[in-house]
Amino acid sequence: MAVDLACDGTETILEIFARCLAALPNLHTLEVISMGTHYSQPLRTALIGVDLPQIRTLVLPSMAHSLLRHCPNVDDLTCTPFRPDEEFVESLAVGQQKLRRFAVLFPGNATAWTGEESS
Repeated sequence: MAVDLACDGTETILEIFARCLAALPNLHTLEVISMGTHYSQPLRTALIGVDLPQIRTLVLPSMAHSLLRHCPNVDDLTCTPFRPDEEFVESLAVGQQKLRRFAVLFPGNATAWTGEESS
């Protein structure tokens, strides 16, 4: 599922979006195409009490980091663009023991970095 969380009115639908994700047990890949920075806190609030253990692959801009805390089984994470802050690093560190692949696209640069754990 690919979603754009940068459109007008997103704040009013984030809670419904979070419940929708939780109701899709076969959804294993979630891609957040874009998200306005002003939606970081509303997304965090909408995700309270929501667990998404079915998500295995997550593609998101780093400002959507609050999704990480609710997806404990992610083993493939891609951040586009990658603008880390302290909250992102904290979200990454909490509950991401299953992470095997972490790829980033740096803003203003077409260069990507991928860290993969060897099998």
